[in-house]
Amino acid sequence: MDLDSLARFNKGMEGLISELERITALVKPEWDARRDTAKTLISLSGATLVFTITFSQSVIKPDTPIQWRYAIVGCWLSFIFSLVFCLASLWFLMTLSRLPILIKGNQEKLRTALEESHQTGDRKAFMTTYMKPLRKLALQETVAIWCLRIGIIFYGLALSIFTVIGLRQLLH
Repeated sequence: MDLDSLARFNKGMEGLISELERITALVKPEWDARRDTAKTLISLSGATLVFTITFSQSVIKPDTPIQWRYAIVGCWLSFIFSLVFCLASLWFLMTLSRLPILIKGNQEKLRTALEESHQTGDRKAFMTTYMKPLRKLALQETVAIWCLRIGIIFYGLALSIFTVIGLRQLLH
C-alpha cells in the first residue's frame, strides 16, 4: 500500500471509529439501564434469599403441608435462577461498549484485508474481517437482553410464590 492509500485508509478508519463511538454513545443509556436493572435484581434476589433462608423456621412450621414446603423451595430456586441469569446478563453487558476498541484493535487486519481485496477485486475478505467484531457484539447484546428477561421472569415468579405463601401464612 502506498503512502497516499495508507493515509486515505487511516483517515477512513478515524471516521469509522468516530462513527462507532457516536453509535455506542447513543445506545449506552439503554445498556446502562439494563445494567442497573440487573444489579438491582441481583441485590434484591440475594437479600431475599438470605433473609428467607435465615428465618425459614418461622415460615416453615412443623404443621406446614408438604406442598407449601415445595412451594418455598420453588421460590428459593426461582430467586437463585434470577440471580444466575442477571449475573450472566451483567457479564455480557460489561463488554458491549467496547466496539470502537475492537475495530481499532483489528485495524491492521482490516488494512491487510483491504489490500488483498484491492488486489483480487473481491471484498469478501475485508467485509468478513470488518463484520467479525460486529457479529460478536451483536450476539453478546442478544444474550445479555435474553438473560436479563429470563432473570426478570424468574424474579417475578419467585415474588409471586412468596406473596402467595405470605398470604397463606396470614390467613391461617
